[in-house]
Amino acid sequence: MAVHGASDFYNLVSRQQAQADGGVCGDAEGAISSLTLIARDIAGNESRAIVPVRHMSKNSSPKKMKPEYARLAALLQRHGTHQEDITYAFIPNGEKLCLLVRQIKAAPVEFSLSDSRSTSEPVVLKNIGGGFAFGVVDSEGSGNLLDTEGNFTLNKSSEGSKEAKQSYTITTGFRHVWSGAGQAEGKVVSADGRLQILLPPVEQAYFPLDRQYYFDIEATKSLRSTYYAVVPDEFPLAKQVIISYGFDKAIPRGVGLYLGKGEKPSFLGAERDSANNSITAKSYRVGVVSMRIDTIAPVIREISPSANASVTSARPRIRCKIGDNLSGIRDSVEVDIDGQWCIPVYDPEAGTLISIPQFDLTPGKHRLDIKVTDRVGNQRHVRSEFNFGTKKAATNPKKKRGK
Repeated sequence: MAVHGASDFYNLVSRQQAQADGGVCGDAEGAISSLTLIARDIAGNESRAIVPVRHMSKNSSPKKMKPEYARLAALLQRHGTHQEDITYAFIPNGEKLCLLVRQIKAAPVEFSLSDSRSTSEPVVLKNIGGGFAFGVVDSEGSGNLLDTEGNFTLNKSSEGSKEAKQSYTITTGFRHVWSGAGQAEGKVVSADGRLQILLPPVEQAYFPLDRQYYFDIEATKSLRSTYYAVVPDEFPLAKQVIISYGFDKAIPRGVGLYLGKGEKPSFLGAERDSANNSITAKSYRVGVVSMRIDTIAPVIREISPSANASVTSARPRIRCKIGDNLSGIRDSVEVDIDGQWCIPVYDPEAGTLISIPQFDLTPGKHRLDIKVTDRVGNQRHVRSEFNFGTKKAATNPKKKRGK
């Protein structure tokens, strides 16, 4: 299952429906406390507004409105897990973990959920029509049903009959991240144990109306890397999270943590933790995280003045193009003339490096050194020579003999 945030499911009803105790919101028995409204412009700037939901009793509602079954079915088809004749999805919502199930066959059935150990009373899911059943399966990290492996037993039987029962073993990676006091840190760990996200204490992590306590890390392997999708990923962080990735052997050279997929993900960090044989990074965002190895040094090209060229200024303008294929250029860009440091000015948007020496050059040959390092330590060093004040004498010998 690959659900990125619960908003797809919970925003199927309008604010009026939610306040009227209708739709999925009402059938969750007060599980939904707010709706998140998101607005983005074409430049990618984003604003969010959180609308509190006031739950009313059924007696106060003049008309009960049904959920949008077609959209629920489409969401389950895209995000849910299929097993035999049912489709299900675990949906995190604040301090509650909910379960949405759809019976594919058009027959009235009843669903109940129990843990794999059968040590707790089963939870009966509420039939909300359209072949769907919905309910809260864990609340505030009580762990009544959510065992350490995330296994559940889903029982299906015909309504009004104890015969023709069928059982399914369903699993989830969602866990209640925080436990104990509000000052305790939260931790999310991937199934393979390599990726770990340490969240700040819950009282410091979120804005007041958008608290999320259940998280999962879903791993997807590709030829290039293993991608770890943090679910849900749409929530505001007031403080940075610490992301770490562990290794079985020595930490490879050029390794780093990145956010996003594709050819140019955003570099997060690559701080080495030798004690835990891991690398760590800090971020205000979570989403799709991956570990990648970058062993290619940055590129330095279009150097001016070029090798063996002559300049007429005692303070020549040094210019070149620089770039990196993955992690990006580190701040430590160096430009030296004859071993003397020059102030570098790097424009990351244009990929240009400009430097003008703060001292006058003497006539003759001079050595130019440019060193560029990327964020995981790969370095490119280019050395060349140019002339100052010698071009006229060397290229105009006839004029000199005529004097």
